[in-house]
Amino acid sequence: MNDCDGEVCTLDQHPAASHKLPNSLIDVCLIYGVDEKTSGSLSRLLDPTSDSTSKGLHEKLHQLEVEPYCLAIINALHTHFPHLSSGGLDDSYVSIDTAVDEKELEVSWDVVKTLQKFFFPEGAVIEVTNEPSPASTMSIVLTDINGLRTYCTGLCFYRPFTIIENGSEYRLEPCSRKSYPSDARFVYIPTCAVFISSSPCYNIQKELLSCLLYKLTQVDDLMFWDVLKKFVQKLFLLPLPPPGIICIEFSLDDYAGRICPPMSGFVNLDIRLNYPFLSLSVDHVLQVVGALLLEQRIVFISTSYTLLTYNTECFLGYIAPLEWRSTYVPVLPSEMLALLDAPGSYIYGCHTACLTADVTSSVEELVVVDLDKDDIRMINYPESSIPKIPNEVCESFKQSYYQLKRSYELEEADHPMRVPAIQTLQHRREYEHRYDICLLELFLNLMVDLFGELTNYLCSGHLRYEESSTYKSANKDTKEFYKIVSFVTRSYSWHNIFGVASH
Repeated sequence: MNDCDGEVCTLDQHPAASHKLPNSLIDVCLIYGVDEKTSGSLSRLLDPTSDSTSKGLHEKLHQLEVEPYCLAIINALHTHFPHLSSGGLDDSYVSIDTAVDEKELEVSWDVVKTLQKFFFPEGAVIEVTNEPSPASTMSIVLTDINGLRTYCTGLCFYRPFTIIENGSEYRLEPCSRKSYPSDARFVYIPTCAVFISSSPCYNIQKELLSCLLYKLTQVDDLMFWDVLKKFVQKLFLLPLPPPGIICIEFSLDDYAGRICPPMSGFVNLDIRLNYPFLSLSVDHVLQVVGALLLEQRIVFISTSYTLLTYNTECFLGYIAPLEWRSTYVPVLPSEMLALLDAPGSYIYGCHTACLTADVTSSVEELVVVDLDKDDIRMINYPESSIPKIPNEVCESFKQSYYQLKRSYELEEADHPMRVPAIQTLQHRREYEHRYDICLLELFLNLMVDLFGELTNYLCSGHLRYEESSTYKSANKDTKEFYKIVSFVTRSYSWHNIFGVASH
């Protein structure tokens, strides 16, 4: 980006990390799935009366759901295999330490067990086919009891295995297409690699996971753990940039990456901030922002788990410098839907198929935002709707928003293509960065329009909007909006507004 300075670091020139940087891009890498070491005998999963021929066995295995395990925990110092003992390991497992303390792993066992449910929300299913399902990515956020957030980006893909028959027992064995005829049928087992970080660097971690997948597909599967460990441990050498204008550029194999500092003092995201506008109308975006300001119980639904996280993260950026401190789970597994009945405000994200009428019938005052259908529903509200952001503030926002150049293609329609292609990519990134900055400024102006008189009507930390000229001249709906805002700003979750307003 034009306003960032960068220096290229080639990670291939460095050995594997011997320690972890205090501000590294990733804290730990977890590998989930099933392999030949953890699957045991497949016979226990099959109907003993079923066809035991090769064809019948493959038919029974197809779409068979298996329990995924945490296969490995990788950090800068250790590669730990929780479900294995040292006596059951072979040369394909490198640098093994099976007696690692939880503190040295830099991740709690509770997090390890929890992520398994999130990254396999529909279970781990075996596929018997010529080509497996395409790889997919997912990003989630975990919030601990103290409100600290942990950001996770995962890549789910399928590893090929063959089935080895030993009497009445069937076991998995890793394989490579290079070693088998082109017409051979493989059993594909789901595997998930997850990067955990204290910073929401979704895009760069997604790109690095994609590079990892490419490397794994280029080598024999017997080298899976060796290639994986060497690649991941180089990433512990990548630091996060400090606040300011310094970018960190690096080279890893054929991939050239760039880590940029936060776009503002309040928003630290490396994803595009226009995701909500790609799914919802401007009016619906403002309606959701209003629901956030009023601390409603909000559930986002979509058929894409990744879009759930991206959209909820963007909305939290839109309300900066306010900070949401209530429950926040952008991806809620189906087995945890009972949390919808929990008291208090929250933000949840659910798969569309999970949020049925039976699930929401007992939930009081729920705002459901359908990202796939551009629809917002109010469920079990005593009134038909909740107070909205004042109309004049919304109109001012929309007028400014429509003046933005919202499409890179439209901006470049009258210009020649840049050569080489890397210049086009760099120019597009600069455009997207400028656009996101403008979008944040629009929402910051929205906050100023709403709370511009805030410092004049603070009394012992509470708002007294009934004394402001804005309130006295407002219509009934606007007065109702400010009444609720005045009430919720007394909660700890909105404390930042007082500090910002006082400066």
